[in-house]
Amino acid sequence: MTTFNLIYLLQIIKKYRLYLMVTVGLPVILAVVFTMPYFYPPQFHSSTIVYPSNAERFDLINLFERQKDLFLYGTAKEVEKLGNFAKSETVSMSVIDSLNLWDVYGIDKKGSSPKFKALKEFGGNINISQTEGTGLKIEAYDTDPQRAAAIVNLIVFKINDMNKGLLEKSRLQILDIYEKDIEELQLSISKYRDSAANIRRKYNIYSYQEQTEVILGQALSSQSKYANAKAYAEEISKYYPKEDSAVIHAKARVKGAEMQLKTFSDPHSEVSLNKFQDGVDLLLSVEQKYFKIVEKLQWLEDRVVGLKAMKGVSFDSVLSVETAQPSDKKARPVRWIIIVTTLLVSSIVSVGCLVLIDLGLPEIMKKR
Repeated sequence: MTTFNLIYLLQIIKKYRLYLMVTVGLPVILAVVFTMPYFYPPQFHSSTIVYPSNAERFDLINLFERQKDLFLYGTAKEVEKLGNFAKSETVSMSVIDSLNLWDVYGIDKKGSSPKFKALKEFGGNINISQTEGTGLKIEAYDTDPQRAAAIVNLIVFKINDMNKGLLEKSRLQILDIYEKDIEELQLSISKYRDSAANIRRKYNIYSYQEQTEVILGQALSSQSKYANAKAYAEEISKYYPKEDSAVIHAKARVKGAEMQLKTFSDPHSEVSLNKFQDGVDLLLSVEQKYFKIVEKLQWLEDRVVGLKAMKGVSFDSVLSVETAQPSDKKARPVRWIIIVTTLLVSSIVSVGCLVLIDLGLPEIMKKR
């Protein structure tokens, strides 16, 4: 039985060297021929890396208030959005039409499925990938180095234009929402203002802080007068009979002080402390809601001013590291890799076939 080892392989190669020269040499020669520019035009590579701008950079209201929290670049989701723009059919067809890649790809617009063919060819020469962090790398291959750079720069221009259009649309939508909210808040402000005015009229509240001080002062004074009058009446009653004028006068003073004191607790009285306090509580509740709405209204109005100020403002929503430049060195085909790969594959296949033949595979197959 034949032992399969390195010596055996060398013997096989020596025995069938002429055959190997043909089976290995021919594919290599074909690889050399078909990677020549005539058959496989060399392609040049051009690329750039872009970053989405943070939309908050254009918040004119909070720009200086939130500088510490403000990032120059957008988030990973915004990078994903730019990538979707770059891969979209809209951008691809725009670049194809702008640079007339129909002729470059040899596609007849009146032929069968021209759009499908153009997009397939274009997609094979474009690579869009997210870099580490929040960058988007845009690469293009073309037989013309100038055109490869033009394709990349045009893609960047298109996604910037699309992103600005989306931001402008969002600006208008937010502006419309804010303006409607302002109208509703203004109605609420009018309602609470009228409610506060009605409460002030009903409970005779004009300046509740000063009025509270005065009414409390008067109530305390009346309470003190009542206590003093009562103490005096009790004391004088010990020394004089109840029919005495001094006792009668003292009791009258107690009665008057008591009536004055009750005036402050009578809910129907104009100076009722309880009524006044109830009114103040209602008024404070209404005014608290009123001032909250006023504060929110001011917040919305500031943002409306900022959003309106952004109208017509020119800015780049996509920041490019650098403009894509034409390359002076071809990127593909990598000829030596193709030739070396062809040499290795053809050698392995040829030697493997020779080993099978030498081991008598045909006879074994016949017996089966």
